[in-house]
Amino acid sequence: MEPGGGGGGAGAGDSDIYCLSYNQDCTSLAIGMRTGYKLFSLSSVDQLDLVHESYDLSDVYIVERLFSSSLVVVVSHSKPRQMNVFHFKKGTEICNYNYSANILSIRLNRQRLVVCLEESVYIHNIKDMKLLRTLAYPGSASMGEIMVGYMGKMFMAASTYLPAQVSDMMNQDRAFATVRLNFSRHKNACTLVTIQKLPRLLVSSSSGLLYIYNLDPQDGGECVLIRKHSLLSLEKPESGDVETPAPVSYAATVARASGAPSTSTVAGYSEDGGALRGELLPEHEFAVGPVQLDDEKEFPPVSIRGP
Repeated sequence: MEPGGGGGGAGAGDSDIYCLSYNQDCTSLAIGMRTGYKLFSLSSVDQLDLVHESYDLSDVYIVERLFSSSLVVVVSHSKPRQMNVFHFKKGTEICNYNYSANILSIRLNRQRLVVCLEESVYIHNIKDMKLLRTLAYPGSASMGEIMVGYMGKMFMAASTYLPAQVSDMMNQDRAFATVRLNFSRHKNACTLVTIQKLPRLLVSSSSGLLYIYNLDPQDGGECVLIRKHSLLSLEKPESGDVETPAPVSYAATVARASGAPSTSTVAGYSEDGGALRGELLPEHEFAVGPVQLDDEKEFPPVSIRGP
């Protein structure tokens, strides 16, 4: 399954959906469309909740939400060199930035907002959106993919911080679990997430559907499709061709790492906090210590271009 991307051609010829992306803790799904964008909550299997929809910008091919906050970053094919940062709950634009080339992809966390162009990467401080560094690094001309070798090492290192069951699956030499998709030639984005205390595999497709599968963390095997939701029109979930889920054992239910924080206890951006003294995020939201861009253990060696 290929991940949903940002900088590809508009529409991909299969639906009105141009991009699909999950937020950082996979509690929300964002889709960019010909007519605007939508944000969904992923807190339930049986119901897909529409959190926000906007039709102010058309041909949206990048939309990224910061955790479960009201901060969302949007890029449109009508202005592919301009990044727009919105507070969607207040209905206001926080700021916008223009770049020297088309924006291919954007990633953000509580400290940084990273904008990838074809031959350069811009790193902003998300607290006040000041530009920190401009990095010259060749990437993909269409997807904004960079630094593959470094990112692979960082991904494996990060696996030590994941729940034991997820880390074990990442380190296996064989396929632990499989999914049979009933579609092809559509862009899709997939993720592993815990919903209602059980591990699920989510696959969102540019055909306009979200598929939810059960995943057995103990035995793996073929994942069972349990629900299918429409992303373009919130209708009653389809169940005609959905298999009846096999009973999940108690062992599978409690197999999650006991120390893993639930979404209700993870510190996040407060939607009611608002911006104070020009700050986009409250002070307590930031991780301890800045990112050391000069430390090769934290950041790959790259050519530095002046802002």
